[in-house]
Amino acid sequence: AISQLLKCDETEQREIYNEWWNDSKHLVEDEEARKIDDIDKIDITNDRQLKLLGTAFKYNRELINFWLRYCILPDETKQFTHKIIATAWDTGLTSHLINGFSGTRDKSKLFPCGLNQIPPSTIDASATDGLMAYLMKNQEYKTLDVDGKSQTFSYLLEEICNPENAYAALIDCGALLSGGTMGDAVQYLVQNLPVSYEGVIYYEEGWKTIDRNGKKTNKINSSIEERNGFVIYDQKRCRGADMKLKPDAKAILTLKTLLTKDDLMQAAGRMRQISGNQTLTVVANNSVAQEIMFVNKTECISMIEVINWTLINTVKYTEKYRTYWMKQGIHFAATGVIEECIRKEDLKLEEIYMDSHGLIQLSEVYDKEITLYNTSHPSINHKLLDEIKSVVTSIDTKLSISLSIDNECEKEIEEEKEIEMEKQTEIPIVQVHAETNWNNYQVVLFSSVLQVSELTKIHNLKTMCKKHYPVLYRVNWPTKIYATLNFIKTVDCLQLSNYLRPVIFLLKFQDGVLLISPREADMLLPEFRRRYHSQCILTTLTYWKEAKQSGKEEHELQLGAINPLKFTAEEDVILSALQLFNGDTTFVVEDIEGIFAELIGNCPRYKLKENVENRGHSRTYKRSTLQRLLNYV
Repeated sequence: AISQLLKCDETEQREIYNEWWNDSKHLVEDEEARKIDDIDKIDITNDRQLKLLGTAFKYNRELINFWLRYCILPDETKQFTHKIIATAWDTGLTSHLINGFSGTRDKSKLFPCGLNQIPPSTIDASATDGLMAYLMKNQEYKTLDVDGKSQTFSYLLEEICNPENAYAALIDCGALLSGGTMGDAVQYLVQNLPVSYEGVIYYEEGWKTIDRNGKKTNKINSSIEERNGFVIYDQKRCRGADMKLKPDAKAILTLKTLLTKDDLMQAAGRMRQISGNQTLTVVANNSVAQEIMFVNKTECISMIEVINWTLINTVKYTEKYRTYWMKQGIHFAATGVIEECIRKEDLKLEEIYMDSHGLIQLSEVYDKEITLYNTSHPSINHKLLDEIKSVVTSIDTKLSISLSIDNECEKEIEEEKEIEMEKQTEIPIVQVHAETNWNNYQVVLFSSVLQVSELTKIHNLKTMCKKHYPVLYRVNWPTKIYATLNFIKTVDCLQLSNYLRPVIFLLKFQDGVLLISPREADMLLPEFRRRYHSQCILTTLTYWKEAKQSGKEEHELQLGAINPLKFTAEEDVILSALQLFNGDTTFVVEDIEGIFAELIGNCPRYKLKENVENRGHSRTYKRSTLQRLLNYV
């Protein structure tokens, strides 16, 4: 839930987190509460802080509702109008170049018709299956006397850290680490492995290493060699991953329920020199061990029983997915090309549940499936249909299935709008505008903002927006806000939407405000320092806002004004207008509703939101004062 919250806009993050915290802060001691009482202090990579957050928020109803609304329900309840059923038939039989390699061929019965595994060209290659079975037969087997994911997780780590075992790698084919997190596992191993190991090598968004001091590094930049560390192959890395372990390395390989032979052999293949001096210890928890004993009708387990169990599982797997193979083949023969693989999804309950499970001949399923297509259509591949029918007839058996069983396919077409987390636009390169010097910088002697026009060009904010920034032209800007030409012209082009200067420095007079550029502020600053008394104030918008929030008098922020200006209703309007122009989404004036309604007039709401985007403040918009005001007005 917190990870999802951190993806929200900044204002939304703060408001939602404060709601959570107000409901749960009484559950945490004061000393601990100071560590998590603000969203800016949250670091989800900090395990200790994460445990503290769990203590504080585990019964927080608002957090749970947020988690359900934004994490669970969007994935678990979404529906699709269509489905794509492009399968191995499409990828295999529509390509002119069919190349590939597999060290195992146990599931070749599920290959599309016409896609065959080429027999090895040498006798040694032909003997690969037998050689691997022979090598695996001679490996060690152990049963971990535990059940349950969390117990198995802890027991497995203790087994690995036992110095008598001297394991160099964990090949987690059985996903026994799923009882905990990878972070917990590597931290435990680093602290408890024998000192001969320099660290742990593991996969977490890329291959990483962690040394004995707990320092994590990308593997490519790490000084820890694979042969000198402990390697963790998680379940997804049990195929294809390659690490250079010591020639006599010993690994522990885990088993899972219904494991097939090709998965076992691929996992064992991570030990590249298993035909030499590298060895394996194969382990399973009690539930998997009971499954192996039941299948083999024995109470004693060796690697022979394990291999026999995986062979039986492979046969069951092939039988189970024969129905999918047949349906996908029929669909491919009826459509022929990937572009026609979109089918309308039927979400009616009677269509999904009208057929019950029961024993039925595979040929009957074929006959029912073929009725879904127009077999008289000229694009139908009758030759392929006949070949599928021939295979179905030759292996026709009774299967316990539902006639309404769906294709095992990805449903990828959903009627939804793409949400861009970050909108990136290419802004044209233009020439920067060269600022012009004032005639002089004796502005400290002026009491009126209009007198500055004697020194440099100034424009009313309304006029400036009309000419250079039409997005906000229809806002009812106060007539007492002016800007110098140097402030307005950041680049040499007419439209300045992508090149606006933020409001930082300004001169406050008794009859108005003048926005100036940072360079102009630098030129004016010496004049204010030389004179202890001035008719105007040189300040910043940030200081003005802080003074308003803290209730300070404005003379605390000025440089030697004769008559300090007090906060007035008129100046509240000017301050709010400057914040609106600057793209701020929160306002410091209390009676902002009335001021805001007068300011925006008939300016469209989307224009004001566009101004926020142009200013780069989009992340602060959601749940902000500005969003609330736009909805209200």
